[in-house]
Amino acid sequence: TGYAKYIYEFARYVKGANIEKLENALIEIRDSYYILEFARDVKGANIEKLENALIEIRDSCHICHFARDVKGANIEKLENALIEIRDSCYILDFAFKIEGANIGKLENTIIETKDARYIYNFARYVEGANIEKLENVLIETKDAEYIFEFAKNIRGANIEKLENALIETKDAKYIYY
Repeated sequence: TGYAKYIYEFARYVKGANIEKLENALIEIRDSYYILEFARDVKGANIEKLENALIEIRDSCHICHFARDVKGANIEKLENALIEIRDSCYILDFAFKIEGANIGKLENTIIETKDARYIYNFARYVEGANIEKLENVLIETKDAEYIFEFAKNIRGANIEKLENALIETKDAKYIYY
């Protein structure tokens, strides 16, 4: 991957460099960091081609950064790739940071994980999240800690419903809190 840096720097700083040839060489190396950098910084880069290469590599972190940092990135295509990878952390990150993200679609993917931590964090940090829907799924997880946190921190939460769900968990620590 050390070569990826040199390909990127050659394309970025050498006037008259054959961008397409360098781009192809970089894609062949499959270095997701420099594919992102190339798309973001190199004039004349083929954004769609680099985007496809990055999706093929399946690097959630750089897919998110590509959507955020590269002008002309196809947000829907990158979002779909991320959903296919099923990386809850970056699905949450995408919903939180990427303008034009489909919040409902990302929310449904988080719900499918049945992971209380990500369901809670989606409700807490993503503008436009469906609080009632997330609350209902969170209750199904029977995770006392996140039911408690949801009741404590989420505006619009149904406190009585969460309180009853917390009692049903029989988790003395969180019932006490």
